[in-house]
Amino acid sequence: MLSTPLSKTTRAGLSQLLSNSQWAAQWGHSRRRPRARPSAVDQQRKGAHAVAVNPATDFFTSTIPGTSQRTKPVGFDEEPCTLALTDGYGYAKVDIGDRLGSENEYEVVRKLGWGMYATTWLVYDHSTKKYYALKAVNEYGTYLENNESVGRQHPQFHEREILERISNPSKPTSRGPKRCLRLVNSFYTYRGDAQYLCLVLELGGMDLGSLRSQIGSDYALHPALVKSILKQICWALDYIHIECKVVHTDLKPGNILIGLNPREGKRLVKSALQESPVQRYPPRRIMGETVEAIKSQPLPLFGNIGDSQDDMLSLKFKLGDFGSAQWLGRRSTNLVQPIRLRAPEVVLGRDWDEKIDIWSLGCLTYEFLTGHSLFRARGGPTWSDEDDLLASQLEILSQTQQFPEYFVQNLRHGARHLSQNGSLRNIPDRMMYPKSLENALSKYPNAPINLLSHSPPSPSSSSSSSAISSSIPSPTVPPSGSTSAMEERDLALSFLARCLTFDPKQRASARELLWHPWIRGSKNQERKVSEKRERSLGVSNRVDKGDALHQYHRFSS
Repeated sequence: MLSTPLSKTTRAGLSQLLSNSQWAAQWGHSRRRPRARPSAVDQQRKGAHAVAVNPATDFFTSTIPGTSQRTKPVGFDEEPCTLALTDGYGYAKVDIGDRLGSENEYEVVRKLGWGMYATTWLVYDHSTKKYYALKAVNEYGTYLENNESVGRQHPQFHEREILERISNPSKPTSRGPKRCLRLVNSFYTYRGDAQYLCLVLELGGMDLGSLRSQIGSDYALHPALVKSILKQICWALDYIHIECKVVHTDLKPGNILIGLNPREGKRLVKSALQESPVQRYPPRRIMGETVEAIKSQPLPLFGNIGDSQDDMLSLKFKLGDFGSAQWLGRRSTNLVQPIRLRAPEVVLGRDWDEKIDIWSLGCLTYEFLTGHSLFRARGGPTWSDEDDLLASQLEILSQTQQFPEYFVQNLRHGARHLSQNGSLRNIPDRMMYPKSLENALSKYPNAPINLLSHSPPSPSSSSSSSAISSSIPSPTVPPSGSTSAMEERDLALSFLARCLTFDPKQRASARELLWHPWIRGSKNQERKVSEKRERSLGVSNRVDKGDALHQYHRFSS
């Protein structure tokens, strides 16, 4: 929970882009085709496959190396700061007011968060008079970053190398690089004999998972905002996939951040520091040491933003946290992706490429629209989490309840999960409950994907909420003309199908998704939103003018 509450006006404006309680009703406890009375074991798989998720927490509990794990050992308030390198940790002891960098130019002013391999701090650069995020990688993460041959169980990290590549594009003015958090500097700091890699990064705002958890209780987003997010993330993915030859491998709400320009960032930081000073936990005695941990305090929502729908849709989103990213040509691990967003080729041990990011994007699209996870991954008495994930994927995406013959050839983990005919080894047919993407969406009769606009506000609504509601346009639609609610849903289903195809070769690329009619949208509306946002910030209209309008044409060349 953020220390700075949202204002009533901001909450009202964002609520127009989020679902009401009806949109998040659970679905699927009964099946369309009843079977014989199931056993107790069968019942464990019969629960709803679209699991309601809390995006602020659920995707931070992965045990995959390189991901932003936040499952803390018992006894610690946050990161296990007393556990050493030999335990797989070794966090740098950083305190407020510390000066870091080759010239001590970075002053630590606030703790932003922590993960399995690092803590993140807000720092002020006295040389440039700007604020940045500093990622202090722990001893174990630094070891993995530097060691070229650490073995399969200890994959080499490439974060610094990959960030350096991403931060030096061949065309700095293009959209893709602007949708990735940029590396500003890197250096090592020392505490005694221990060495810690420090990455100084462009400052980002609230992540999408935290944003969704702050507004309402169901986490679903309006299609107009979903499409804006997807378009921007596709720009980022196209850039890292095509030019940088990088696979992110950890696409999730927590790694999509609201972008801040320098003016917004400085104003936001000053406001946050004034309204919510640094907080510490009470001292604890842990493993023979007295620990007074500093509390993580992420930055509030965003800076100078208006109340209208255009202002909300003008939010810039950026792809961050490349700690799990892999070079396309030299992967050092196959332990990638949060499990519910994991592509089938990763689970089964096929060779994988950048298309696993597209699979995750498809899963997130469904989740953004409904507030629920598309696939379930819950182990049972005779099956693993990954078995259940594969079953859920087959139930929704396959008519035959088995993987295609071409897909089950040369699998490293095939014998673990599949029979020779491509059906599941550990989950019998009687425990499979077929459905489809269309059926999955139809389980939400009032879901936002079936709406083109919100209902008019009630007379009792506040003036600011009424103004916002009346300003909300229909979600962006293809340039050819207006669409009905059914057509809007069908376009979304088509987009999902292009992302969630078993054969990676048939799965769309990020560039192809940008041309999809559901995402492409109206150029006039895009220009209007962009120019209004620039005027509100006092930015020259010449900045990036026309870039968004011609991006698709550059992609098609």
